[in-house]
Amino acid sequence: MAGLDREVQKLHDDLPAERHPQSTTAGSVLDDAFKDGLEFLKIAPQDEWQEAEVRLAILEDKGYREAIAKLGGKPFLDELDFAHNAYGKALGITEVKPVVESPAIRDALDDLRHELRAYVLAVSSQVKRKEPATQALADRLLAPLIHWKEGASSPADDDLVAPEDPTANPPAPKPVEQ
Repeated sequence: MAGLDREVQKLHDDLPAERHPQSTTAGSVLDDAFKDGLEFLKIAPQDEWQEAEVRLAILEDKGYREAIAKLGGKPFLDELDFAHNAYGKALGITEVKPVVESPAIRDALDDLRHELRAYVLAVSSQVKRKEPATQALADRLLAPLIHWKEGASSPADDDLVAPEDPTANPPAPKPVEQ
């Protein structure tokens, strides 16, 4: 891109203004619309499109489009306008895209909350004070909810292990080797 900048500037500099008055117009276009060269073509597409839009507005506001057309550049301007409009459409900048029915997120979230509450109530209702095993089972079933952290990836299984069941049979002692 920088090479093209230099070539265009060189052509402008090489044409003597006294014999080629259009050289002055070309120089003005370059100075006003492309003072920073074509570096804007290296930025993010939406920003690049906006920069091109600004340069096209400069060509219009300062009457350069007419001057370029008189120099035989109308087909280039037409193609530039066509490409710029197509690029804006492709980026979704110049046309409002039709609204696609979005899923009923609020309804789904409400359903999830309802089901979680029902699950917690069902598990909790099975706990019996005189049966510690039922509390241990409830702790194990509710552990994913108790230890859940927003935005965290799913926790490792080790993080979800509930306390040992106090009524479970302890493992048999290992024989002592002699």
